[in-house]
Amino acid sequence: ATLAPQTSTPSSPAPPTHLILLAHGLVGHAEDLAEYKSLYLAAAAAQNLPALVIDTPVNTGRTKDGVRAGGLRVAHEVRRLVAANPSVEFISLVGFSLGGLYVRYAAAALLDPKREGAGERTLCGGRV
Repeated sequence: ATLAPQTSTPSSPAPPTHLILLAHGLVGHAEDLAEYKSLYLAAAAAQNLPALVIDTPVNTGRTKDGVRAGGLRVAHEVRRLVAANPSVEFISLVGFSLGGLYVRYAAAALLDPKREGAGERTLCGGRV
């Protein structure tokens, strides 16, 4: 089952400026982070921050094929979400246990090496 993304301001037409992606651990499910998702949504709403909070299912049932494979799936998901939400200016990657390794690998995979050499650090098109 694909989980529907939720924003912190569902009644507001403001597009999300902050993407918060949650990644579960070994043999986990996206639903494992539902409580954290609720907390992030509440915190974003309290600050009037239009945030897109995703408890990504990309590694559900696929956590035994290595950090590289899981991290690349997370990186692909981030690219897809940023392309679908061009208003995103900030990205937070949050991982639990093995999910923490996945998001670290994804962050490295998302760095733009072309701009890195020019002294500018970007992650998925946004400044780091």
